[in-house]
Amino acid sequence: MSDEGVPARLFDLARRAQAPEALSDHGLRVRFGDPADAVIQVGQVWRAHWEDVSALLLLLATEVRDVLAAPVSIDPPAEDERCFVIDASLTAFAIDATVWADMAGSVPVRVLERAVDQWNEAIPDWILQRSGSGGELPQGVRPGRPTSDEFGPSALVRAEIADDRGRIWHHCCAASLT
Repeated sequence: MSDEGVPARLFDLARRAQAPEALSDHGLRVRFGDPADAVIQVGQVWRAHWEDVSALLLLLATEVRDVLAAPVSIDPPAEDERCFVIDASLTAFAIDATVWADMAGSVPVRVLERAVDQWNEAIPDWILQRSGSGGELPQGVRPGRPTSDEFGPSALVRAEIADDRGRIWHHCCAASLT
């Protein structure tokens, strides 16, 4: 190993760790415009935020005040037999994304903070219509692999998402009642 190779390796590591340009503020503005003017559409992935909880949500259906959305995770890579994995080539994240479809639920539009990606509408359409019917998955989507460890990383991610989802729903609904 030579000293000349160290800076090149560090530069390469930094380049690989850098967020994709599509997710930069400039990239998001080019794709979705000003956040205040964003149009909410099925197939978009939004960063949702309420109090101390942030989450990525795939919009499956929209209504006037609410959206039906499924949680999405990208870090750490996690999956189980109840979710679907979207190939990195279909996302702005440049890594595979996991859609926790069985945890979909209605959330108020007001928790949607910023659109961060737009996926093919075939993905949310298939998730909504898959209820037991099976059928061919959209291109670039695969079922999650079963986990063998009930306390492994995938179970931990599922539990964190369930906790965050419950807190968003509880706070949002409580706020709308007052």
